[in-house]
Amino acid sequence: DYVRGTDDDSVVILVGVPDAINAALAEEGAEESDRLRIHPASQIIEMDEHPMEAFREKRDASLVVCNTLVKKGQADASFSAGNT
Repeated sequence: DYVRGTDDDSVVILVGVPDAINAALAEEGAEESDRLRIHPASQIIEMDEHPMEAFREKRDASLVVCNTLVKKGQADASFSAGNT
């Protein structure tokens, strides 16, 4: 389970296409909550794309949006499981 069982006030923010995130959460029996939020991003950086070029060209890519949340102080850290 994503954040259950913790004693702090941590929140996990999943950044990406909301329909895709909700579908993946549903497969795991999870859903958005006070501790698991979804923040929309309309683009993704594909595995075959050069990360820095994609970072500059795709301003609404999940990686860019996530790092912007960190820069603005709306998130404490960023994690990407992609080629970036």
